[in-house]
Amino acid sequence: MAISEASRWGENHGGAQCAFGGRGREYSQGAPAAKCGFFSSRPILLAAKLISVFRGAALGRDRRGHALRAGEAKLGVLAALAVLAVWGAVCSENCARAVELTPAIQGQVQFEPSQSEGRLPERFRMTSHAFSYAFQPLPDFARYIRVGDLTFPSAITSESERNNTVHCEYYQPKGEGPFPGVIVLHILGGDFALSRLFANTLSQHGVAALFLKMPYYGPRRGSDGRRMISVRPDETVEGMTQAVLDIRRATAWLGARPEVDETELGLFGISLGGITGALAATAEPRLKNLCLLLAGGDIGEVTWTARETRKLREQWTAAGGTKEQLVEILKAVDPVTYADRLPLADRRILMLNATDDEVVPKRCTLSLWESFGRPPIEWYAGGHYTVARHLLAILMRVPAFFVAQKAFPGKVSEWNGYPRYDFEVDGKMVTVVAPKQAAPGRPWVWHGEFFGHKPDPDIALLGKGFHIVYMRVPDMLGAPRAVAHWNRLYDVLTKQHGLAKRAALVGLSRGGLYCYNWAAANPDKVACIYGDAPVCDFKSWPGGRGAGKGSQRDWALVLKVYEFKSEEQALAYDKNPVDNLAPLAKAGVPLLHVFGDADEVVPWEENTKLIADRYRALGGDIQLIRKPGIGHHPHGLKDSTPIVDFILRHAMGQQEK
Repeated sequence: MAISEASRWGENHGGAQCAFGGRGREYSQGAPAAKCGFFSSRPILLAAKLISVFRGAALGRDRRGHALRAGEAKLGVLAALAVLAVWGAVCSENCARAVELTPAIQGQVQFEPSQSEGRLPERFRMTSHAFSYAFQPLPDFARYIRVGDLTFPSAITSESERNNTVHCEYYQPKGEGPFPGVIVLHILGGDFALSRLFANTLSQHGVAALFLKMPYYGPRRGSDGRRMISVRPDETVEGMTQAVLDIRRATAWLGARPEVDETELGLFGISLGGITGALAATAEPRLKNLCLLLAGGDIGEVTWTARETRKLREQWTAAGGTKEQLVEILKAVDPVTYADRLPLADRRILMLNATDDEVVPKRCTLSLWESFGRPPIEWYAGGHYTVARHLLAILMRVPAFFVAQKAFPGKVSEWNGYPRYDFEVDGKMVTVVAPKQAAPGRPWVWHGEFFGHKPDPDIALLGKGFHIVYMRVPDMLGAPRAVAHWNRLYDVLTKQHGLAKRAALVGLSRGGLYCYNWAAANPDKVACIYGDAPVCDFKSWPGGRGAGKGSQRDWALVLKVYEFKSEEQALAYDKNPVDNLAPLAKAGVPLLHVFGDADEVVPWEENTKLIADRYRALGGDIQLIRKPGIGHHPHGLKDSTPIVDFILRHAMGQQEK
């Protein structure tokens, strides 16, 4: 799908609703101050204490342990969620600033139907067409994400003019991607705080989240107060049909984003959003990853029994309607009705449900589960509202589902308590050690050589959410063929497994040749380089043409792998790291070298000092840590904190660009 854009000021550029924290906060061009709150990870941790305060309400107990009535328990849980939302807003890193809106972006997206379009019910079919959109980026206050407001025309023209424009909020991870993309759908009550919390959490974990407001909700709600679930079941069918088509257009927009992997699109919905999302998935094959929270099927049964729809049920029966009629009408928008059209072979589905759900009965949950081919389902103790006691666990579970890209292949083992994968890429063996929870943007460290030696920095970085990578090409000494193998591995790791576009390179000893030569050929793919007594000129080592003793065996290897016809040609070579720093300086790649000033194997004056002098002359940034009186060994530092901090600062920081 194609996407085209043209920037201009929006017609109503005097203000745009804040996507983070609810109503009333506006960004205005030239306004003296603009207030905004967002749910960062720090407030979430602090919110655990707040949830514990309201835990009694979630468990249906008051402060003295007495049982609460159902309504009181519900109010207590809603209060906990409300406080969590307010806390996230209050604890934003930048609560008030004077800002100006950047120009709004307008463009078009081309929607192309799938090959299976003809198998869809008529109400959900769409033909090939282009639709326009407007995207308003909001001020950049968050560290790891960007947020903006998206609008586009609904595929259905209803009687309500307000309802005919779809309103979304886009939570984009900083970085180049490609990121998985997820549509986020809200609850029946129309309170958007919970959906925003999940959208923000997804984006902080490297998932592009598009929160869509369904028909007749928020800015789409008219003066008559109608919502998508109407007192008239035929209007409910119309509203949910419109929601499905809106979701299909939103999927096309999300898939066309340059930072989004169009092969990894999905949907997350809560309660009504989960039911509607399940329905949309039966009509939109691009939605391959589905996470449904508190959802179920047989929605006619849900509507007939749920306390939330009591007024709708009473008005329906007062008009002479029966349960059987209601159930039959709503089958037109029941995901169970169309489950046979859901190709399960290429879908990943996870259902998260409450053991004692009083709104979506367990039999309705199991009906959807059965019709969707019995996907993984996880049960949380509690009811539809009291399951909020597990909110923090669910907040971590949902991103983990969507960032679980293509699994690493090969042999699985353990390395210092972390899962290790050994597999082949481009004819060479590769080792990947994965963190237990990937950091936002999925950063990684790439070793040039000697993976596993002095592992303290790697272990610390694994604990911070980094992946550790090594490719076995030990006898290539950074030659062009080694660079070609690295290029292939880079493509596999970033495109198939979603690792960050910029890697932190670690060049220990001869590993410096690999790291610097690949970095010079790919400066835009490098977050930083940490060299530890690194070889930066093969004429110094293994050539031994300076103060070092060299290595005859490895010098012969240089002549072979670089395909030099003579020693004279090798000595005239001008692409050693010390000669080829300009691309890195231009790209602003930061360097750190740790070295012993008594190194007789890789003399620092012929390697690190040359790098430092020349890089600084080019305007580059390099930090040196000298170890007085130390030779080539031991490598590393007794306290690896400076190394870890350097990589964290720059590899994480690259995700913000």
